[in-house]
Parts: sequence; structure tokens; C-alpha cells
Amino acid sequence: MRFSIIPPEAHKVVEQPYAQLWKSAARVLRDTDHLVFIGFSFVATDLEAMSLFHLMTNRKLRSLTIVNPDRIARQRTKQILIKSILPTTQVIVFDSFQDYVNYLNYNMTKLPRRKRRRKGSN
Repeated sequence: MRFSIIPPEAHKVVEQPYAQLWKSAARVLRDTDHLVFIGFSFVATDLEAMSLFHLMTNRKLRSLTIVNPDRIARQRTKQILIKSILPTTQVIVFDSFQDYVNYLNYNMTKLPRRKRRRKGSN
């Protein structure tokens, strides 16, 4: 298995297979309903990442969740995504991952339970 790290640089060279992956990410971001950032900070030197999200014009975004203890990083994330945040977009912010997990657990208990199928039944 091979790992790669693309550092948050101002002038990064994105080569294959990452160039194609970057284009696919842009396409998916334009069509997503829900977007979650966990611990991600838009570093000022990472112009590629900032432009990927800043230029994203998603008119379907129903919710944006930001999980980050850094208040400035949370504000920067909202600022970069401003074009996709509609009046109907629910923006949810958490100071900690534990708060986010608690929120998910609480909301999962409110969902209706799905009936289990018995073996042999269609």
C-alpha cells in the first residue's frame, strides 16, 4: 500500500491520479446535500483547497456541519463556503468531536427503527 500527502502549499503541483480525483471531488461537492468538516482548517497557504470550496456553487446544500475547537477556523470555513450557504441551509457548529458524536447519538435515537427481515422472507 502506498500513501501520499499533498501538503497545504500555495503552488502545489497536482499530478495524476490526484488531478482526476480533484476534478471528481469538485463535481461531487457541487451535488452534495450535506457537507461535514471535522477538524479541518483552511490554511492560508493552501490556495488549491480554498479555491475548490470557494468556487463551489452548490444550490442543493441542505446542511453544513463544522466540527472544530478553533473559532477562527470555523468562521473561515463559513466564509469560504458563503456562495453555497443558502437561507435554507442548516449550519451546525460544534466545538468538539464529542459534542458532535453526542448530537449524532441523540438524533439517531429519534429515527424510526427499521423492521428486521427474517431469514427466508422477501
